[in-house]
Amino acid sequence: MTLVQLFWLIMAIVWFVMELLIAGRSRKQTPRNKTERRSEYSIWLVILVVVFMALYFKQRQLLPLPLQRETRQIIGAMLFASELGSTIRVRLKKS
Repeated sequence: MTLVQLFWLIMAIVWFVMELLIAGRSRKQTPRNKTERRSEYSIWLVILVVVFMALYFKQRQLLPLPLQRETRQIIGAMLFASELGSTIRVRLKKS
């Protein structure tokens, strides 16, 4: 496993753990009805479909980005970290 792959694996694990912690905390605090659960499931379904489509397009090289690999990695890491940070801040303010 390369250093870049290890970096993204760690980032994904951190994101997954944070989502579990946030979901567990929010479930304990507020009871949810069927509409909220359905909305949450729909969001997760869309996320999974988009991730698998992105991986499919990447593997098939259907829409290559005209950037160097390192530049793409840096942009992706910054976007990922900023969104993870904003998600944590918003969720912690609610609690």
